[in-house]
Amino acid sequence: MLERYFVVLHDGQWKISYGEKHGGPYASQRAAITAAIARARMAAKKGRQAQVMVQGENNSFREEWTYGHDPYPPEG
Repeated sequence: MLERYFVVLHDGQWKISYGEKHGGPYASQRAAITAAIARARMAAKKGRQAQVMVQGENNSFREEWTYGHDPYPPEG
């Protein structure tokens, strides 16, 4: 199973969203990305696939970091 960590701008602050939880806030988007990658690396060290996604313009997400099976490009 792929664990996804989303770096989001939530209520004007950069946070990490994982499941139903939010971590942070962080001083900048870069700080939130760095923290999300650290969390994803810990998951990877435990043998889990992990991915960090970053919220961009128009609320779309881009892939920032992946460990394990990369789901991109999508099948089909």
